[in-house]
Amino acid sequence: MQRNKDVLAAVRRKYGHDLGTLADVGFGPAGSADAFGYRDGPRRLPSLVRRSILSRSVDVKLVVSYRSVDLADFLSGPYPKGSIMVATSVSARQTLTNRPTWLDPREIDAWGVALAASGFEEYVLNLGEMAAYTSGARHYRYVIGPDRCMCVIPQVDRETLHDLHQRTSSRLLNQLRTETARPTRFLGTSTDSPERKHRANGT
Repeated sequence: MQRNKDVLAAVRRKYGHDLGTLADVGFGPAGSADAFGYRDGPRRLPSLVRRSILSRSVDVKLVVSYRSVDLADFLSGPYPKGSIMVATSVSARQTLTNRPTWLDPREIDAWGVALAASGFEEYVLNLGEMAAYTSGARHYRYVIGPDRCMCVIPQVDRETLHDLHQRTSSRLLNQLRTETARPTRFLGTSTDSPERKHRANGT
């Protein structure tokens, strides 16, 4: 546990200013997930890419967004009015090739909770990865009140968020498998010989 705290302290010490800037942007209008839906198409959420603390050949990407707890009807906890649920995701890529790569889970978790209030990191819920995504990003959720204080997520809501995460992951994975299994149609070409074409036409 102490080693995990040491990694988190190193991340905050080295990138504290950048993390503060990301929080200001991410907790503002740019990070709101309430104002858009899947029909609106892709959207670039506030993010930060910096060199790993434990591996100098790896870049870490931290993405942040949030949604109003007042509008999240799947949450039942006693949260103060005006609270928001923060969503962060952390992924790692090789610096030279930009390919997804492995990174020590201690550092992944450190980045995942880096925006949370110091001393309250245990309030952050680790949801794990999305099976359908090749980036290997790990996802986290936590709730903060209108005064930016951390809120405890009741066990029932923790289970709900885990369930939603798993169902979303399964749905995306099934969708990916379906799209991959679709036969590819080639237009404008034919492998039929002239003889086969004549036989098909009865000539």
